[in-house]
Amino acid sequence: MFLFLSFFIVISQINGNDKVSTEKILVLAPVKNIEKGFFQSKKNITKFVSFFSDYRIIIYENNSIDKTKELFLKWKKTEPKLLFFSENLDQTFLSKLIKSPIGDGRTEIIARARNILIEKACAKEFEDYHIILMADLDSFDNWDIEEMLDTLRHPEHEWDAIMPAATYDLYAIRGAKFLLNPEIITVHTWMEFLPRIGTYYANYLLQDRWVKVESAFGGLCFLNKKNLTGIKYEGLMSPSYLDDLLNKDFSNDCIYRLNPEKFDKEIQIYKNNLLAWRDSGFHISKIPENAYNCEHAMFFFNMRKRGFDRIYINPRWRHFSKEHSNYPITRKKYSN
Repeated sequence: MFLFLSFFIVISQINGNDKVSTEKILVLAPVKNIEKGFFQSKKNITKFVSFFSDYRIIIYENNSIDKTKELFLKWKKTEPKLLFFSENLDQTFLSKLIKSPIGDGRTEIIARARNILIEKACAKEFEDYHIILMADLDSFDNWDIEEMLDTLRHPEHEWDAIMPAATYDLYAIRGAKFLLNPEIITVHTWMEFLPRIGTYYANYLLQDRWVKVESAFGGLCFLNKKNLTGIKYEGLMSPSYLDDLLNKDFSNDCIYRLNPEKFDKEIQIYKNNLLAWRDSGFHISKIPENAYNCEHAMFFFNMRKRGFDRIYINPRWRHFSKEHSNYPITRKKYSN
């Protein structure tokens, strides 16, 4: 295995068992209504950050209707390295934020939350924290901390982002074989083929080496903080993303070949919708439904535009969620 030490992680023994890394880490998480999984998430985070020389946990919350806010405020009293930010966004604010006259604007709202976290992480006070873990806290299984640490200690490549193998977040997947999604086909068709997409993706990740992708997530993601200045999450396609999408060749997609005629018709309809929006000068009243995009796809596209395209999935690092267990990857560990 070729080792590129973009992050040089030194592990030392303290009292014969505790391990501490010389690196500092920032754990970022947008949360809403996660009361059910709070204690498991707290356990995961507390254990993970204990392996680093220093850490900060930065949480952003808005509009929870359960005890999420109260639980984090209580934790903050005993965890001085937890930074907790909370907002109540009223409908007037949300109406200005959400550009769409249809739908709930979910991707725009979550993109804003992630951008708040990235902005705080890139503040001067954290300039010597080089690693970010972006985490969703709505999946309540144990993290594979051993493999997470091994991913950082023994990277296979220089990297800008590394994610686990997880099949419940298929909407974020982009790559040579995974191009069809609701931005270019109907949601109905996407849902119809989703079981086969999930199965194909799970089988595709049954390999030993890191897999380079255009986008993914899976609930957790390591980010190289030095490359994130000015890069944003977005919930709506940018003009440059749209141009890239219109020029893609979808014939290599894992599902396309199952019914090329059906997909060609839908792709053309959706391309026409996007072209009409572009020809209108991207007028707000002309935004088609399929222009609303996964915020991760936009974030990694914006990274790749800047030349930061070293985006990988580590198939050895598995992330599970009973709450999102639609197409679970086997828990079998690879042998070394």
